[in-house]
Amino acid sequence: MSGAQSTVILSYRREDSAGVTGRIFDRLTQEFGTDRVFMDIDSMPAGVDFHEHLQAILADCGALLVVVGKSWRSQRKGQPARIMDPDDWVRIEVETALDRGIPVVPLLIDGASLPTRDQLPESLWPLLRRNALPVDSGRDFHAQLTRLVRDLRIHIDPAASNGGDIADHTTLQQMTALPVQSVNWKALGRWILLLALIITLGAIAITGARQNAKFESEPKDLPEPPSPPGG
Repeated sequence: MSGAQSTVILSYRREDSAGVTGRIFDRLTQEFGTDRVFMDIDSMPAGVDFHEHLQAILADCGALLVVVGKSWRSQRKGQPARIMDPDDWVRIEVETALDRGIPVVPLLIDGASLPTRDQLPESLWPLLRRNALPVDSGRDFHAQLTRLVRDLRIHIDPAASNGGDIADHTTLQQMTALPVQSVNWKALGRWILLLALIITLGAIAITGARQNAKFESEPKDLPEPPSPPGG
């Protein structure tokens, strides 16, 4: 999984959110490609140290998506939740990403919420400060995934989101600057002068027409009639 491009990794529990995680995976691979989105990273060869394996997996990670369903902590009857176990794979994934400063995005599935501090090990408390995104597996799914894709580009495609592809990723500031940068000021000046000349000539024509109309309407001085004969 090493390479020049950052990757997106999905962290989840199969018994908690396997179905919706598969849908998220499919959508993200459409956007970023199958070589940049990964799930089931706990599938590894036998005998491999999973801490070292995870460090290698996360080497090029641009964002870790923590898929949180209503059973994410994996509470077990009469026993502590699996998330409290130092060897719990989900805990290790999230801990490692937080320790390495990798952006961690909680995805709250179908109304799930993040646990409270007393329900998490202290090493995962920073997760509670991360801005979580709701994901509804129903009708709002695609709209919410569109927002997620937009936000992920900031982390895994910084060049593109800073002007690499103007049509898709240009920032608002860059978009508003583009028309100013493309103006031909000399041509614009000629058009302004031409417009001013047209307005001036129009005003002169209107003034002349009004004066002619006024002249036409004024009474004319008629010659006096001749005196009657013998008068």
